[in-house]
Amino acid sequence: MQNRFGAIGATLALVPAAWGAMPGGGEPGLAVRGIRSGEAIRSGFDLDWGRLVEESLGPDADLSFLPPRLESLARGWERGSRPSRSPQDYDEVGDWAMEGFYVGGSFLVQGIEGDFDGDDALFESGGNDVILVPEIDPGLGFAVVAGWRTPKVAFEMSFRQTWHDTEFGGVESGDAVLYALDLDVKPYFYTEEPVQPFLLIGMSMPILELEDALSEDGGVTFDEDATLTGLGFNFGGGFSLFATERFAVHMTGGYRFAWYFDAEGDEIDDDLDGQGFFASVGVTFTF
Repeated sequence: MQNRFGAIGATLALVPAAWGAMPGGGEPGLAVRGIRSGEAIRSGFDLDWGRLVEESLGPDADLSFLPPRLESLARGWERGSRPSRSPQDYDEVGDWAMEGFYVGGSFLVQGIEGDFDGDDALFESGGNDVILVPEIDPGLGFAVVAGWRTPKVAFEMSFRQTWHDTEFGGVESGDAVLYALDLDVKPYFYTEEPVQPFLLIGMSMPILELEDALSEDGGVTFDEDATLTGLGFNFGGGFSLFATERFAVHMTGGYRFAWYFDAEGDEIDDDLDGQGFFASVGVTFTF
């Protein structure tokens, strides 16, 4: 019982001394100024606890009744090793998104323009093969993605596939399917918020299959599919909405530049330009 009353008395003795040690010396209105400006609150971390203990309780005061951390502060053990902190430090927040490996998928629309205008054809040098270069309408499709998210940047690999209608000379000529493997880098901004804008920069390896676009008899009949391969680059941006640190919805748009330099295993003398816009909406989950 004696130790309990001694602890209570020591605690009460610290209160007026601490009040007097704060800026303003316990003047009326100090608490109001502290709330408005933060000065009194921050100054509370810089009280001279050593002097406070000596003046109030003596240098050999028994502070074992205090929790270990508070006792340490009272004796001044941590004061010398703790660096001073700026006011901004107390307002810092962490990044919203979880760092790590993620997977996901998206629905997308892709355009293919450039040299695909429905007026040209490719002719095999020293052979009978002819490949039509049709006009290709924008198509719908999907993508599956996998990547790694750091606090500020995501590194992403995706496979996408879209289906398109085609025309040649104003007449429907079959379908086209675009496959592509993309490697993209996505720098993020405002990463401490749940809604985060980003840029997208990357490269693409497209494969374009054209239905009934290949003739092996010099252009008499077109009853074979033709395959074009090439290389491209992706530029765009968008924003990600993080419902949680693991689950996010992504809206993306931009432009893909693609050049097809190979047709059915043979080099194309003049590369075909297949640039076009794209837009997608998708989701990811981080493990």
